[in-house]
Amino acid sequence: MIKMIVIDIDGTVYQNNKINKEDAIALQKAKEQGFKVVIATGRSSTTIYNVAQQLGILDENIPFVAQNGGQVFTFQDNGEVKIHYSVNFDSNQTQTIFELVEQHNAEAFCFTINEEIAYVNSENNPFLKYNETENVYLYKDSQSLEAPISKFMLFGERDNMLQLKLKIKNHGFEIYSFSFSSDPKQNIEVNPSGINKAKGLEYVINKFDIKPEEVIYFGDSENDLEAIK
Repeated sequence: MIKMIVIDIDGTVYQNNKINKEDAIALQKAKEQGFKVVIATGRSSTTIYNVAQQLGILDENIPFVAQNGGQVFTFQDNGEVKIHYSVNFDSNQTQTIFELVEQHNAEAFCFTINEEIAYVNSENNPFLKYNETENVYLYKDSQSLEAPISKFMLFGERDNMLQLKLKIKNHGFEIYSFSFSSDPKQNIEVNPSGINKAKGLEYVINKFDIKPEEVIYFGDSENDLEAIK
């Protein structure tokens, strides 16, 4: 018997900057019938709240999976975020990735375990216009971080990114294409080794003593594959 419905956001229930109304109605009906509705996304919590609110599935008792499984959290009634767990790169791994990014003339926007803090590698970072993080710092390897980095978003020229993607993969990190990108070979997300949505979802189903066969998962992107399997 199905007990939980898990949904990806971008490309699944959210397209062209808007929620699919039929999806919202269906999910609300499912919630009314006792199904637990969980979000599993590459996004950070700062960009999930409005989507969950429009879908009508905000529930302080239901954890959501963010940053491709790098974080699990719940929204409290006052809108604050309660982190259940968060995984980050260590300082050596962080420096290694930034060095590779610089070698391949790429741009980096980096989430941290603190949802109010992010890092970039240039002041003209194009992702800044989409950013909702309160405090964005310029990364300098000579300075300690305000908070450890949990996910890299990297983009650049196609040939440079193909080489960068290969080198990052050789270091054992997890790589996913942007779920909202038309060219995944130019835009990638990087998580620590072993981090994926399946890891985050495992935490959630264990919390409710739900079996994998009691879950329906909806997703359309590369970062959904491990969870679907």
